[in-house]
Amino acid sequence: MNIPKLKRIKISTIQELQTWLNKNRDQEEYVMLVTHNKTYQSNHISREQV
Repeated sequence: MNIPKLKRIKISTIQELQTWLNKNRDQEEYVMLVTHNKTYQSNHISREQV
């Protein structure tokens, strides 16, 4: 699978995700949402929260 180079943003709470989505809802670029990180689990929201 070829994954394009995507802008990375740090989202640690649902509120941060909602704010980011509201600000960027009209953008046409692709984003990849990472919902889990084994090393820093407490710094990521879960798939269930999304």
